[in-house]
Amino acid sequence: MIRAVLDVNVLISGIISPRGAPAQILDLWREERFVVVTSGPILAEFEAVAGQPVLRNRYGLTPARVGRLLEGLRRFAIVTPGEVQVTGVVRDPDDDKLLACALEANADYVVTGDSDLLALEQYEGIAIVAPAVFVRMLEHG
Repeated sequence: MIRAVLDVNVLISGIISPRGAPAQILDLWREERFVVVTSGPILAEFEAVAGQPVLRNRYGLTPARVGRLLEGLRRFAIVTPGEVQVTGVVRDPDDDKLLACALEANADYVVTGDSDLLALEQYEGIAIVAPAVFVRMLEHG
């Protein structure tokens, strides 16, 4: 089964809007078309970003909606122990945790909207793709 690390921007976009590739990715995950791989630091970032008042106010991102996805990730995703460290690969050091998680879990993909990560195209054999590319790949094999 395909393993993918979903960037926080994909998770947030997926629960803000029912349309678009990020929402389709969450649907495909619920349909068990791939396995989500995540880590403690990624979950912590998701919780912090999703809890920002601007997102709650502008997009109606309620604590209940955030909590449901967070609980689903904790229960149904593979959560890595965080023993692998990656540093200095991308300009933003916060992005290294995605690569570390992918490497530790032997993931096939990192799915992100982040242009710095997308510019890498791959890391240690792990493909780095945009949400729309990932959806097309899952739907068309």
